[in-house]
This record gives sequence, C-alpha cells and structure tokens, in this order.
Amino acid sequence: MSASLARRRRAARLAGAAVVGLTPALASSGARAQYAAGGGVPLGLPPAAVILNSPVGGMPNTLGQPGDLRYMPAVPAPSGPGVPPWSIVPSISLQELYNSNIFQSSSSPRGDFITAVTPSIQVTGATPRVTANLIYAPTFELYAKTRSADAIAQQGIGSATAELVPDTLFVTARALASVQPSGGGLGGLSGLGSLGSTSPIGNSFGPAGSPGAVALNKNNRSQNFGASITPYVVHRFGDVGTAKAGVTLTESYLSTNVTNPIPGTVAVGNQRQQTGGATAQFLGGPDFGRVREFALVDASKSTGSGVVNGSHAATATNWIGYAVTRKVMPFGEFGAESIHYNTAPATNINDGVWELGVVLTPNPDSQISIGYGHHQGFTAADINGYYAITARSRVSVSYTTALQTDIQQIESVLGLTNFDQFGNAVNADTGAPLFLGNGLLSTQNALFRTQTLSLSSITVLDRDTISFSVQHQNSTPVGSAAGNPAGTAEEATSFNGFWTHQISDRTTLGVGGGYSLSSFQTASPGTEHFISATAGASYLLTETLSTVARYSFFDRTSNFAGRSFTDNIFLVGLTKRF
Repeated sequence: MSASLARRRRAARLAGAAVVGLTPALASSGARAQYAAGGGVPLGLPPAAVILNSPVGGMPNTLGQPGDLRYMPAVPAPSGPGVPPWSIVPSISLQELYNSNIFQSSSSPRGDFITAVTPSIQVTGATPRVTANLIYAPTFELYAKTRSADAIAQQGIGSATAELVPDTLFVTARALASVQPSGGGLGGLSGLGSLGSTSPIGNSFGPAGSPGAVALNKNNRSQNFGASITPYVVHRFGDVGTAKAGVTLTESYLSTNVTNPIPGTVAVGNQRQQTGGATAQFLGGPDFGRVREFALVDASKSTGSGVVNGSHAATATNWIGYAVTRKVMPFGEFGAESIHYNTAPATNINDGVWELGVVLTPNPDSQISIGYGHHQGFTAADINGYYAITARSRVSVSYTTALQTDIQQIESVLGLTNFDQFGNAVNADTGAPLFLGNGLLSTQNALFRTQTLSLSSITVLDRDTISFSVQHQNSTPVGSAAGNPAGTAEEATSFNGFWTHQISDRTTLGVGGGYSLSSFQTASPGTEHFISATAGASYLLTETLSTVARYSFFDRTSNFAGRSFTDNIFLVGLTKRF
C-alpha cells in the first residue's frame, strides 16, 4: 500500500472515529419501532431520505434507482482486479488504566487499576454472490483489587447478504452486541460507536479505548444483543418497477444493572424480545417518469418480556413523490396502521397514516427530507438528511418522534446497519457513523413516546478533524406492564466536540469535551449536569503496532441523593494488528 493511500485511509478512519468519540446515538433513538424486512424502512413511514437511497446490504437496491450514485452515501468495499475478495484482519489491544472512582460514588470513591484486553477480528468479503462485514471486539476487564468488578464487555456488529438465486432469492443476516450506560445522566458518553475505527486517543468506549471499562463498571451498564435473518425474493417488472417480499426473524436481549438508579424509574433487569415479520413492497421504475412511487405492506408480532410480549403491528402505506426539478420533490403519504402493546391498560392504535413534505437535493452529495404527518398515533414533524457544506465539511440532522421501548431500539439499529469501504459501521440511510448506544436517558422497561433531535457536523482537513454534535431527547411514558410503575419522563440535551491533529504520519493528538443537562419528572423532580473531557496522543510504532496515552475527566452533579460523582481516568495501551 502506498504511503499516500495509507494516509488517506487513516484520514477516513480518523473522520469516523472523531465523530464516534463524542456524538450521541443518532440512529437508534430516532427510528421507529419496527422495520421492513431487510430494507431499513421504518414501519408506517417510508421517509424520502430512505426511499431515495440505495444502501449496500439488506435488499439490494431496495430503496433507490440502480446506478444512481447520488443516492448511495454508504460506499461498498473495494472490489475488482487485484483486490482480494475476502479480508480478515485480527488485532489485539492491551490497556492499563487507573480509575479514581470505579463505582461512581458520591461519598466514598474507590480507585483501582484495571487491565483491559480487547482481541478483535474484522472480516470483509465482496464476491459476486456474497457480501459480508463483521467486527467483533470483546473486552476482558480485570481489576487489581476489586475482583468482584471483573467483567466482559461484548461488542460487535456484522451483516452479510447472499444471493442464492441470481436476481431472485436473497438472504440477509445481521447481528450486534454493545455496551452502554444504563443509569442515565451521562450525555458525554456516546456508547459503542463505529467499531473498526482507529481513534487516535479513543473515546469512552470502543476498541481504541476500553469498551465499558473506562467510565463504567458492570453495575452500571446495559449489555445488548441483537440478531436477525431475512430471506426475501425480488422480481423486476422491466421499467415499471421492482417488487420485493420477505420475512424477518429477530431476537433481541438486554441485560441491565443500575447502581443508584433515578427514583421512580422502572426497574429493568433483563429484557428479551422475539419478533417475526413479513413485508411486501413495490418501488416504481423509470416508466413512472418524474413520479416516485413506493408502496409498503408490513406486519409483525412479538413475544418477550414486559410490554412487548404479545405486541403486534400492521401497516399499509403508499408514498408518492413528484420531482419538480432534480433539487425539489414534494411528496405525500397515506395509509392505515394497527398497533398493540401489552401495557396496562392496553395501548391500541387503529387509525390512518398520512404525511406531507418535500425532499431537497441541493447538490449531489446532499439530501434533506422535511415532513409533517401522523404515524403511530402521533402527529408531528420529522426531518432527516445530510448536507455537504464543502468537499471537507458535512452536516447531518434528524428530528423524529417514535413509539418504542428500549429493547426495540436494538431492532432499529439492526435495520440500519451498513458498512463503508473502510470497515466503519454506518447508517444505511445517510452513510453517517452508526451508533449503538446512548448515555442521555436511563434504561427503563416501559413504552415511551420519544422525541429526538440530533445535529452533527464534521470537517476533515489535511491533518485535522473537527466534529461537533447536539442532541436533545424527550421521553414521555405511555404505559408499562401490569404491576409495574408507569415509568419516568426524562428530558436531556447534550453538546459535544472533538478535535484531532495529525502532527506526522505517526503521531496524532486529540482533545474533546462535552456537557449535558438532564431532567427527570419524578415525585421530586430532579436535574443533573454532566461534564466530560478527554485529551490524549497516539503514536504509530510500526505499520501494525500503535500506542496510546489518554486522560479523561467526568463530573456529574445531581440533586438526587448519591448520584453526584467525580472520576479521573488515566490510560496507556498498545494495539497490534496482524
């Protein structure tokens, strides 16, 4: 590999890593509860930004016109002469940490040394019949004095699509495992981000840091798992359009421990969900001219714990857009939906679905969908898109309202999973980094109406990468299972920034920081302020061996008893790629 290509690859990885460092979860909290088979289409809402994209993976060309690269931000793995069809890259990271407050205690902080070992493997495959991406990076955490705190943080994400019968029968499988804060009020911690990114100083999680070990112990984390398989058939009716139909089986699991939870929140423990769904869809082709036609019929049923046990949903919608110009396309959507959750009393939604809006494509690298409509029993606006300010700067925005549970967010992320050509996990809709966790709100076992606003920017210069993000979430309880409290309303806003500077091809410096404000509507309402700061440096000893040193500071002030804490963390580590 030439030195210039290596620098470009490092710059691209660095761009993803910088955003991963401090940007909160953009995809998981904003997506709707259920997804169409293999296509990442939210139940009851085929949004314009999704319909016009052509994500790699899932149902090939499910939502876009084949060959229209303007609507394909997620780039496939390199292929062609001289490029091996399969790439397997194992690595191992060893970090030594000192954490001054391993239990995040307000009254009796306890420090300890931690050894964190992270073996990982990254697999990429691109053949005429199979495409696959997999990253698996568990972290083994060993405490010097507090052996009861020893833990394993399981982390990974992967997807694969096989073409069983040419142009007709396909099957897609996806899986993920992630660790995230469970007690809320940690807005500067973004959860597990783009596995495979080689961040120069790491963030609070991720393989370049120590997933789950840096700021969390096993008593204040959620371990999430999810897997799905989608066989589906495709039939093209010439230039009239393409029909697809498939079934999806999904298994999700969430295991949570919470140290000193917020008073009034619903105890979580373990949650499990199994979902079976069937989807049929039709995307109009060139014969429709300026008209973009997308029809969707979707039905699913779930079993599991809490309010998802016995839940079911069915939706039929038709989305029609008209391209007035290549830059402006008004659209309308209409249909019907039926949704049931096992809350007490039961949540039943049987009504119409509608939306009006416009898709704006100001340039080939930008697209924004703005709509206002009625879905899942709510009438609200939604915005989703990305805008390339320059060739080096990009802004992403998302505002959504969803009816969902915490465990359903795992299914949401599964439906959005994709990879870019550098092996970074990305959002299949927008090509932005895919985030698997969120530290803003506490994990609860109830049904919520969640409003999420996310705004992020990234600028990649020759030797500098600068990113900023703002996220706001408002979660209102709708109901819980019989015998459980109704849940606690939460609202949080987080501001984060990250900057890295590449001094040379071998040395990189980075700093970052964040602030969040959270409020909780319990019997005695409370607020929490959280500040995070990170500074560090990495040095490339050889092409396959790197070292990192980092200092992180966390401080939370709360008017809930025992929730305030201050934590200092020092880390040094080595990573070896094979």
